[in-house]
Amino acid sequence: MAATDFEGRLQDDLLATTAEVEAARESDAALVDARPVDFYRDETQSPAARAPGTIPGAVNLPHHAALVERDGAYYLDPERLKANIEALGLDPEAPTVAFCNTGHWAASGWFQLSEVGGLESVSMYDGSMAEWAREDDRPLQLAERGTVTVGDLVD
Repeated sequence: MAATDFEGRLQDDLLATTAEVEAARESDAALVDARPVDFYRDETQSPAARAPGTIPGAVNLPHHAALVERDGAYYLDPERLKANIEALGLDPEAPTVAFCNTGHWAASGWFQLSEVGGLESVSMYDGSMAEWAREDDRPLQLAERGTVTVGDLVD
C-alpha cells in the first residue's frame, strides 16, 4: 500500500460556541447531552466542570446507549440508536448541539446524531460543561432542585 498525503481542514460550522449554545436555548434548537445519565442527572460531576448538572432544556442521549458487545468488542447498533433518537422527539431538521463534559463524548454524540441518526444540522459544543460552568451566572439544570446558577453551587 502506497503512502498518501492527507490535508485536513477545520470545519467551523460543525463547532458551536458558548454564545451559540446560549442562543440555542432561546430558539427551536435542540441541546443533546451525550454524557451518561448519572452526569446528566447531576449524580456524578466531572472534575473538569465547576458544578454538576446539565444545560437547561437539554435532553440526554448517552454516548454509549446504542453500543452492543459482540465477541469482546463494542459496536454501534444503528437501529437501537435511531430508536433512542426517535424517543427524544428531536426534529431532524432543527439545529442540534451535542455536548458533554469536555468534548470527547460530544464527538461521539455528533457522529451518532448526524452520521447515523440523519439529523441535518448538528454541531458540537467542544467546550461543553467545562466551559459552560466557568461563569457564575450561567444556568444549570439539576434533577432534584430544578434550575440554579453555577454561582449557587460553588464557593
